[in-house]
Amino acid sequence: MTVQDVELNVKLVTMQDVELNVKLVTVQDVELNVKLMTVQDVELNVMLMTVQDVELNVKLVTVQDVELNVKLMTVQDVELNVKLVTVQDVELNVKLMTVQDVELNVKLMTVQDVELNVKLMTVQDVELNVKLVTV
Repeated sequence: MTVQDVELNVKLVTMQDVELNVKLVTVQDVELNVKLMTVQDVELNVMLMTVQDVELNVKLVTVQDVELNVKLMTVQDVELNVKLVTVQDVELNVKLMTVQDVELNVKLMTVQDVELNVKLMTVQDVELNVKLVTV
């Protein structure tokens, strides 16, 4: 999935869905699409968002969900599933995620994935997505 696809999806869903989908190019990538997100991207996002935003984004999925998705599905499938989750599901997941889980996810990336993601995401894309996320 490209950044253009992400931007298109943002336009087609409601604001609540946008907040969930924004994870595709923000810190939330670390949890859901671990293989696409780089540590540099995470650090960049942290600078563009408040700490509260980062903590909220980090908690949207559980580590078990990430590990299961990585093994059973493609990135596109994972992104599709994100859109099917309801706000209630998100609230439930928030309670299940810890900072340690996030650190674990960061370690699951490969160098190749990092290089791929850097090419697909620009600072402007990050800034656009950050503006769509509410605390």
